[in-house]
Amino acid sequence: MTDFASVALTVALVCETVLIAMLLWSILVPSRRLWPPQRVNWLSQLMVWLPTLAVFSSAILVGSAGWNALDWPLWLRWSVGLPLIMAGNAVVWPAALGIGLDATSGAEAELKTDGFYRWSRNPQYVADMGILVGWAILSANPAALIIATGGVVAFALAPFAEEPWLEEIYGAPYRTYRKRTPRFSGFQADRTLTTLCSVRSRRARSRLRQGADPRHGSARQPACPPGDTGQIDLRCGG
Repeated sequence: MTDFASVALTVALVCETVLIAMLLWSILVPSRRLWPPQRVNWLSQLMVWLPTLAVFSSAILVGSAGWNALDWPLWLRWSVGLPLIMAGNAVVWPAALGIGLDATSGAEAELKTDGFYRWSRNPQYVADMGILVGWAILSANPAALIIATGGVVAFALAPFAEEPWLEEIYGAPYRTYRKRTPRFSGFQADRTLTTLCSVRSRRARSRLRQGADPRHGSARQPACPPGDTGQIDLRCGG
């Protein structure tokens, strides 16, 4: 590794350490959070954008300086790495422009739930992770892999620092949005739970129609204690 690449790696690791520390502090002490900033101004934007840009720039520099140092096969690098980079850029820029630079920098704005935000509550972070990982694979450089790992950790932590603030600002609309939309990507857990509840309810209704002992064809309802209406609570967990 050249001296220039070593400096770039050091800068990236310092920036990622600062970002991760800032996010952990904001998660653990939300009343004194650093992200999202209490007040959005040029200084708060500089504190966020400068280390973020430094991480991406450093990854590009070290990856270019030690191109394919790991000697990975050509098909892996170009069939996996390049599509991740392209897909990440195709998502991150429209998503960022969709909510605006101020909102991307942590300012209060209208709750965005359409476009890419329909499928993920944090499409920008998912896209940024994809770009870093894609570049690390394409460049096949160990230093780029290290930078990508730190970047993924930082981007994965960011939503946990933001969510209490988002709920405080937007209230019920955000809680509804959070319930139906995954934090990153994939299927929301509550969808699977809803399906299980639906199956359970159908089975309970079937037992109710068949009576206490369906093997004997009995249609009788079990005796109800005084004050009991004989109704069965079919809600999930009931």
